[in-house]
Amino acid sequence: HGSGPGVSAWANWRLAMPNFSEVARVIAPDMLGFGYSERPGKDYYNMESWLDQVVGLMDALDIERTDLVGNSFGGAISLAMAIRHPDRVRRIVLMGSAGLALGLSEGL
Repeated sequence: HGSGPGVSAWANWRLAMPNFSEVARVIAPDMLGFGYSERPGKDYYNMESWLDQVVGLMDALDIERTDLVGNSFGGAISLAMAIRHPDRVRRIVLMGSAGLALGLSEGL
């Protein structure tokens, strides 16, 4: 996920998903409070709720372990999944990830 509240996973990933799907199963869920998901109120917008959502989706789809690609806010969720559920995450790819304190490279 990325690009701020209201954006959908489809809007962010629709152009990349066909390429990714040539080598892997691709699932791009809208996280609670984003895109086409429900908006139950601010009490539910926390890392525990979002991690429960990811784990619940993995369980429902019978995915024991996965690779995660996280953009922006999705990067923070990917990092949190790797930390709190390391047995469920094989690899992560982070793009402009929230949750990291990185400086700009010399080229930027």
